[in-house]
Amino acid sequence: MILFFMALHFMTLGSAVTLRYTAPIFVALLSVLFLSEKIKFIQWVCFGISFFGVIMVKGFDATVDFFGLGIILFSSLTSAITYILISKIGTKDHYMVIINYFMLSATLIGALGSLFEWKNPDGEEWFYFLLLGITGLIAQILMTKAFQIGPAYNIAPYKFVEVIFSLSFGVLIFMDIYTFYSLLGMGMIILGLLLNGVFKKKNTV
Repeated sequence: MILFFMALHFMTLGSAVTLRYTAPIFVALLSVLFLSEKIKFIQWVCFGISFFGVIMVKGFDATVDFFGLGIILFSSLTSAITYILISKIGTKDHYMVIINYFMLSATLIGALGSLFEWKNPDGEEWFYFLLLGITGLIAQILMTKAFQIGPAYNIAPYKFVEVIFSLSFGVLIFMDIYTFYSLLGMGMIILGLLLNGVFKKKNTV
């Protein structure tokens, strides 16, 4: 999450969210390496479509530079590791236990970073921070519960609904501007990963 917020300084909200959803690619790769999952050739084709979409977003979105791209892709990798760990834990631990450890780690690491960049919130900023905390907690609870119930490779693709909301908020609230090719690249990322989810589901039926 820290890496995601850092990446927002180098690209628009929609680009950051879309690029972060390359996480299912890392989920698949890590599942092959550590969970003995098998990836079909057609699934690699789907990943190729998504990867080409990443190249298009980088090439045609002027707000995305290589440093920001590196941050957001590393954020995707850490997200993928998180999804797999939650799926591996399954229902052995209550979801609130997992979230408490997650929040504790984030608080300690965030506190270290705040020592050098701390600024006291004022006025309505307190409201926004409170709202951010509440909505973030709700999202974390629902996501953790979902990954506990189902396999990571089946759940991860459904998170793409967030891309639609992020693009809408970016345009309507932050006045972000996207070129046709950057939107096409985002669409390719989503299409490739959704198709992978479909083929994966067929293979497990």
